[in-house]
Parts: sequence; structure tokens; C-alpha cells
Amino acid sequence: MRRDEAAMRVLITNNTLDNRAGSEVYVRDLALALLRRGHNPVAYSTRLGMVANELREATIPVINDLRLLTAIPDIIHGQHHLDAMTAMLHFPDTPAVYFCHGWLPWEEMAPHFPTIQRYVAVDDLCRERLQCLHGISGERIRMIRNFVDLRRFALRGDLPATPRRALVFSNYINEDGCLGILRQACAGRGIELDAIGLSVGHSEARPEQILGQYDIVFAKARCALEALACGTALIACDAAGLGGMVTPGNYERFRALNFGIRTLRDPITVETITREIDLYDAAGARGVTQRVRAEAAMEPAIDQIIDVYREAVDAQLAARATKYPEKETDYRTHFLTASDYLRGVADFTKGRYRAEQERDQARVEAAAQRLRTKQAESELTRIRNSRLWPVVTSLYRLKDAVWRRSAAMLKIRQDNRHDGDNQGIHGSPAVNDHPRIFEQIYQHNSWQSAESRSGPGSTLERTKALRQELPAVLSRLGVRTLVDAPCGDCNWRQHIEMDLDAYIGVDIVPALIEDNRRRYQDFNWKFEVMDLIKDPLPTGDAVLCRDALIHLSLADIGRALSNIRRSGAKYLLATSHEAISVNTDITTGGWRSVNLMLAPFNLSAPLERIVENAQTGKILGVWALGKP
Repeated sequence: MRRDEAAMRVLITNNTLDNRAGSEVYVRDLALALLRRGHNPVAYSTRLGMVANELREATIPVINDLRLLTAIPDIIHGQHHLDAMTAMLHFPDTPAVYFCHGWLPWEEMAPHFPTIQRYVAVDDLCRERLQCLHGISGERIRMIRNFVDLRRFALRGDLPATPRRALVFSNYINEDGCLGILRQACAGRGIELDAIGLSVGHSEARPEQILGQYDIVFAKARCALEALACGTALIACDAAGLGGMVTPGNYERFRALNFGIRTLRDPITVETITREIDLYDAAGARGVTQRVRAEAAMEPAIDQIIDVYREAVDAQLAARATKYPEKETDYRTHFLTASDYLRGVADFTKGRYRAEQERDQARVEAAAQRLRTKQAESELTRIRNSRLWPVVTSLYRLKDAVWRRSAAMLKIRQDNRHDGDNQGIHGSPAVNDHPRIFEQIYQHNSWQSAESRSGPGSTLERTKALRQELPAVLSRLGVRTLVDAPCGDCNWRQHIEMDLDAYIGVDIVPALIEDNRRRYQDFNWKFEVMDLIKDPLPTGDAVLCRDALIHLSLADIGRALSNIRRSGAKYLLATSHEAISVNTDITTGGWRSVNLMLAPFNLSAPLERIVENAQTGKILGVWALGKP
């Protein structure tokens, strides 16, 4: 701590404190630096995880409930408007500094609030966003560019004359995107390519320990700065596009834009990547590294941040003395500003949720479309081999119409069907028809997942939180026998250890059950063909009903819940989407989100919940089942 510094309690907010992404790592490094200087940082987010644990291990308090913080902070370091506004409303007399880290993310929107005394941009584009999109005057904005902890990111030895190893350092580039192109371009120049980041399933906790092993790094933003500090050559690149090789001649432009989105303007092709690789120059790369280590060190940036904190504190004291010299603060301005903020947030949130629902429904319709097309083609082949030639033309026209029907026409027809329904529950196929529906979905892989025929919701990526938390939940509930209804293809189930006496998987599709019996014959698991809606379920302590009710009509969901209660199980573990405000109906075999706490089901709040997707409100809830 500098001699003129008094210790401050700094409340730092962020959208999440889970995976090691840009702003999360920024919070971690900032909090550790403040702690070293004798200040008292506290981190707040509604989503905690990996980074939160790292902060706790360093003795920094981390909370997801502001009521736990009884010591009023001296300053709020706000990042991401939802969490920042929550903190500012909870501590309405505490001055705040709001940091903008990005041009695109909605979470980076800059709110207006009386206690925000200063705004900080980390690059020129963030300053543009503050001034041109959010109405922040230039005199209230400070520029504090991103920094690197040079003690951690040590300088490697001299680069070779010809590059031999390269690294993709990104949370967004993956095998389904441009990683294959990068591999091909590197291979063409005899360069071995590795990749780290969330999108390739390898989040590196200590990148400083491996960056120096590579000659070229493909990265953007903070990752780019860290690579340069270690002494590698840098090609600014990410899933959004290609920026190019950073050289002494273009370094200042890249640095001013944080090696970010505005620099990534070129397409990613084998030709463009090869062109940038060919610009590799060991001496030039070392020159760029020397500038980074001279200009982007962490400690001077922390000095600037603390200076802005104190500037904000002084500005608030001066404003209060001017506006309210003889009485307490009038909070009406706070309330009106908060109301304006919530109105804007609500409109955006509703629009985004509506777009996500329409996108998901379009995917389901597309899957059904493909299935209908296959059925039509099969029927047409059969007829061509028969003597029913007069029918051929009409069926061919039908197939062509089905194939060419646009997504817009699908939506119009769906809306027309909805308009023609009664105000009650939609019609649903006869219960006896359900096996055929789900048999076709399984046989034709209608959910279009390469990993699991039970659909993308059963992939290892989508079930990460579930696999981490479910065993502990079952243990707390005392579950010894688990009935999994429906079990699907057990894609994720085989990757977790659960302390159970018995696991019984049931499903309506006979072929799937036979496949499971054969695939998992070495496991002590039992599989039975059963209809969740009507067949008596096996006796167990709990029924796991994940991603099942979303495919049933409202009437069939009601029948399924009644059938589960009749099983005698103590607990129901089921998927629910807390973000939706009304339950819509479908024909069984389709898809939409369901909130079990809304009509017509009206379940109470769950005893426990596993948050599977915080952005969409998807949880696996636990409910106690009473007597049927």
C-alpha cells in the first residue's frame, strides 16, 4: 500500500465467478492485488464456481447474497450491469465506478445511477460504447487498459528463426468451428498446433506455465496480452475473425483496441492464416514483447484503479455536500433511475427469451420436418415398386411440398393451429400411439445429436453441472434405489459414480432398452420397457424425470405426475424452467420449456435445485411426493 493510501473495503461485482474467462480472471487478479496492498476486497456474483473457489482459497470473501455483507463497502467496483445495479441498490450511499470490458455483450451495458461517479473503459472501443451508445459524457470516463502480472507470466528465451509449435488460446474456437482450418494451415508450414480453452474442454488454470513453450499463439484480448508478455509471436484471431500477426508497426493499433473484436476483420481461411504465419519474425516479436512488458504491467494499472476509486469517493462527497448540505440524501432520484434501468432490462430480457424460444421451437420443427421427409421418401420408394402408378404423381408433389416448406410457413401454420384451439389443453395423440412416436425419434435420431440419441441435452457438455452435483443431492436425500424414467441411452449416466443399491432405467422405446441392456451389461443396472404416463413404475426412493416432461402435452404431463405419485417414491427429481412465465401446450413428441411451479401443475418451490443452465433458467428440482 502506498503511504497516502488508507485501506478500503472494495465490493467487486461480475456476471459470473465460475469459469476462467476474461472478466472473471480480471476480478481474481484485481482482488489479489488489492489484498496484497492491504485493502479488503469482497467479490459478488449470483453465479459462483471455479474462480470463486480460487478467491476463497486466497482468503478473499465471495458472496452471492449481499445480505451477508454487513460491513458497508467504501467503493463498489461494478462490472456487468445486473450484478452492479444489485449492489448499488443494496448500498445506496456507496460511491461506484463502473468498468466496461466489451463492445458486444449485453452484460457490459453501462447503467446510469446517481452513485456511479466514474466509468472506466479498458480500450478505445469500450470508450466508444460508453460515449456513443450509453450517453456517458467524456469527462466521467477514464481509460485503464488491461494489464499482465509480469511476475507470473515470465519471459521465455529467444524465439527460433522458424516456428515449430503453435497454440490456440481461446474459449470460443473449437473443432466445430475454425480449429480445423488453423490445423490445416499450420500443418502446411510444418507447425504442430495445440489448443486450450473451454470450447475444447481444456481450461488451463496456469497458462503462464505453458505459453512459453510455443512460438506462435492464436488469441485475442487478455489471452493475447498474456501470450505477448511471455515472448511468443501473436496472431490476433478468434471465432469472430482474423486480425493478423502483431508487429512493431501495428502494435499500437492492436493495443488500443485490446487485440479485440474491431481488429478481427478478415475471414479465417487456410490462405489467410498461412499468409499471417509467413509474417513470423522472431526479432519483431521480441520487440513487441518488450513494449508489452514495459507498458502493460499490473502494478501501474492497479495504481490507476485505486486513484479512480478515491476520485469517485471524493466526487460523491462533493456532490452530497452541494445537493444535500443540511439533510440526508433524497432517494427519489435513486428510485426513478432504477425504474428506468429495470424497464430497459425487462424489454431486452423478454425479447431475448422470446427469440430463444422461437429458435428452439424451429429446431424441433426442423427435426420433425426431416422425419416426415424420410417417411415420405420411404413411402414413395415402396409405391414406385408397386403397380399403383396413378398415385405416384400426387405423392411426389406432397413430398416436394414438405421438403420446400419454409420456416416462415411452418410458423404460420403453427400459429393457425394455436388460434383454432380451445382455451383449454391442446389435443394429444392417443396414449397407445406414444411408443410409435418416440420409437421413430430414437431410430431416426430426430434430435440430431452426434453424441447421444437422447438429444443434445444428454451430452457431456450439457450435463456438466448435473454430473457434478447429483450424487451429493441423492446422498443428502438418502436415496438408495433410483428409478430413471425415462432413462434414454444413459449417455451421461455412465460417467458418474452414485452410491446406490439399485438403479432402474425405464423407457417407452423397446429398441432403446435392448440397446441399453447390451451396452451396460457389465453394470449392475436394470432396464424395463415402460410408459411413464400409464404403466406402474418400479418401487424406488426417488424418480428421476429429466428432460422428459418437455416433450409431453400438458395433459400427458399431468398423467405422468400422477403416475409417479402412485409409484410410492419419496422424491421427484424433474426438469423445470424457472424463467418462463406461462406453460404453453404442444402435441406429445414435440418440445418446449415447462415450469412445474406454474399452472396447471402448481408444484411448490423445490427442496433443492441443480442449476443446469442459468441463462435459460433450466434446473433439476427436487420435490417431496405425498401419498397418492
